[in-house]
Amino acid sequence: GKYNPDWALVFTNEDSVKHVYFVAETKGSTEEQDLRDLEKDKIKCAREHFKAISDDKVTYDVVKDFDQMRTILTELYPEIFD
Repeated sequence: GKYNPDWALVFTNEDSVKHVYFVAETKGSTEEQDLRDLEKDKIKCAREHFKAISDDKVTYDVVKDFDQMRTILTELYPEIFD
């Protein structure tokens, strides 16, 4: 079916040719037991989709809010936020 993630971020640093692609789905909780079955299915399909099309160049995750997304990005790519 149709699926549109809440966030799709691209960071590009042409000086060192660093491209970071991060796609996130925002949910009120990141705990699987708190999600409806339809949400779980969409998340599972999205993970598989981005894995299949990107050879791990796209990071997909479920976040509770923007602050959590920024924390994940800072941990994965500290050079972006220096």
